[in-house]
Amino acid sequence: MNKSIVYDRVFLHISEMKKAGDKYVFLEKDEHGSLLGDIRVEAAKILIKQKRVGTIITVGGPTLDRKESKAKLVAKMIPNGVKVVALDSQPNTGGNLKAIMDYLSNEKVGINAFLTNYYHIPRLLKLILQNGTSVIAGGSMLVPLCAEAVLLTDSETWAEKIREWYSDKFMLKRIISEIQGLSHLEQNKYSSYRKK
Repeated sequence: MNKSIVYDRVFLHISEMKKAGDKYVFLEKDEHGSLLGDIRVEAAKILIKQKRVGTIITVGGPTLDRKESKAKLVAKMIPNGVKVVALDSQPNTGGNLKAIMDYLSNEKVGINAFLTNYYHIPRLLKLILQNGTSVIAGGSMLVPLCAEAVLLTDSETWAEKIREWYSDKFMLKRIISEIQGLSHLEQNKYSSYRKK
């Protein structure tokens, strides 16, 4: 991973928040073992520490009515001085991309990243390229960014944790599910957002 790339905006793919006592938190995994928003927030914090991002924009998650709360939670978790914006989107990758495209069409040109997990990258990249969103109107670029790779740029101690995550039996099922999603995209059977 090239640590010299600085992103104007990082779209932080976050998941549903869970209530823990009197506050909401992002969890590391869901009940099935899918990696959730906590890992991606940690990766965003590393990008900030490395001075590689200007603005964090939260996108995704199944609960649309809590988007401002999600942005506030992310803002509390990261260092001061970094702008955090909440972006409303449908709770799927296609809906996230549509919201990002709409947002970027009104912003200045820049290099933008969609921060997500390793297993999600192939399907995300296919959707980006299929929908012609790698270069947005006005010249802004959107690229996938792997949270696990960002974690490894910070410390080798993340390697053991990543090995643990990806040795879980559910993760194999998750990766197979992502491959099926790619197959559905190829067959034009994918049920998420399609460019019109």
